[in-house]
Amino acid sequence: MNLQSFAVQVNLTIDAQGVPHDIQVAGDPNAKAAKQAAGIVAKWRFTPGLRDGQPIAIPATFLMVHGLYASGGRITIK
Repeated sequence: MNLQSFAVQVNLTIDAQGVPHDIQVAGDPNAKAAKQAAGIVAKWRFTPGLRDGQPIAIPATFLMVHGLYASGGRITIK
């Protein structure tokens, strides 16, 4: 069985309403994986960041992993 494990780094901004914007996949990812990762993150909703009790936009980075991961294993970022 040939299983490939890889990760896609997704950078975005979470706005004051908790909605992700400006979603970008870092590096030189596989186009299909990048599109899928961006589509998944676009559907997420967050609790917004706060400054002085008021919601604000904040940057965020997620590492989306596909495949098997074992402690001490290696994942290739695509």
